[in-house]
Amino acid sequence: MSENMTPQKQLKGESMLPHNKVLAVSKNTGSLIYMVSASKIIVAVFFLLLTVFGLGSANASAQLMQLELTLTLNHAGMLTPSTNQMPLVIALSRSQLMGALKKPSAIFYDETKKRLYVADTDNDRLVSFDSEFNFLADFDAGGQLKKPTGVIRNSKGEFYILSGVENGLFIIDIPNKIFKKQELTGIPAKGNPVVLQSIAVDMNDNLYLIDKGNGRILVLNSKAQFMREITLKNGPVDFSDIRLDGSGNIYTLSAMERKVYIFNSKGEIISSFGKRGNRPEEFWFPVSLTIDKNGLIYVLDRHKGSVAVFNSEGEFQSHFFRYGWVPGELYRPSYIHIDSSGTLYIVDQGNNRIQIFNAEKM
Repeated sequence: MSENMTPQKQLKGESMLPHNKVLAVSKNTGSLIYMVSASKIIVAVFFLLLTVFGLGSANASAQLMQLELTLTLNHAGMLTPSTNQMPLVIALSRSQLMGALKKPSAIFYDETKKRLYVADTDNDRLVSFDSEFNFLADFDAGGQLKKPTGVIRNSKGEFYILSGVENGLFIIDIPNKIFKKQELTGIPAKGNPVVLQSIAVDMNDNLYLIDKGNGRILVLNSKAQFMREITLKNGPVDFSDIRLDGSGNIYTLSAMERKVYIFNSKGEIISSFGKRGNRPEEFWFPVSLTIDKNGLIYVLDRHKGSVAVFNSEGEFQSHFFRYGWVPGELYRPSYIHIDSSGTLYIVDQGNNRIQIFNAEKM
């Protein structure tokens, strides 16, 4: 399917395309992960350089390239691999009709229709998959959609898309085949321009937007009219992601402060937790979070390539994954989501893929 088709044709084609399996790897692919010391890493790099410059054997180079250097730094400063793993369901990367994902940023999972939508950022499109993760269609609004970085849907079936190029919010109305920019009205001016980063929607279709430029959360009604803002008393915070639970509580985090913040539905701070460090419960650069049906909070760390799990009180429960490139590992991930069935979706941005895990079996 062409990315340059008109919005009307693509929207229509989404339900008509045959199912096409995306190139994927299951959890059975596996790989042997080695523990190596810092000195062995230096030796490996040394011999690899020798081979590159023609001074070593090709066989030695191949062996070294197979050695997995996907390790995490523990609190003692020793290089050791993370041991906790989660069953991998599938990794979505490319197919003949879809092509290859390129720097995807975020996803939305439709619990009703059981469809997965991916903001395929550097391909300037939105990609959809069915309940078995077969490719359905892509949508680029006839070339108008540029650098989508976030996607969410309201109760009317309208999709809100964040654009990284125009720093704007767009609406896709599939039944009426409409694609347009949504104007935001009544937002009080601050010291910096509004920079939109993440979006959530509540049961009343109110919008919650991260204003990265001014360190605040904007709350807008369903017509994108300003209602209120959520800030901290000690000044602006570089909020990175935002989620809501069934009670209307608001969850967000700061990558620079390495901290998770929880607000009630009125925007009052309830609690916060997190700090910088090398322990499994500590953060290097947390960028996204999600809440499961039991109230557990999953925090994705972009630089560690791992996920730490906390209860609603901020008490550490477990951690998963390691930094790397093979299936089941994460390289500069950008987004995390868990659905009502316990399926965990991670946008593995550095590896240009979406990895899907079964968290329910853990």
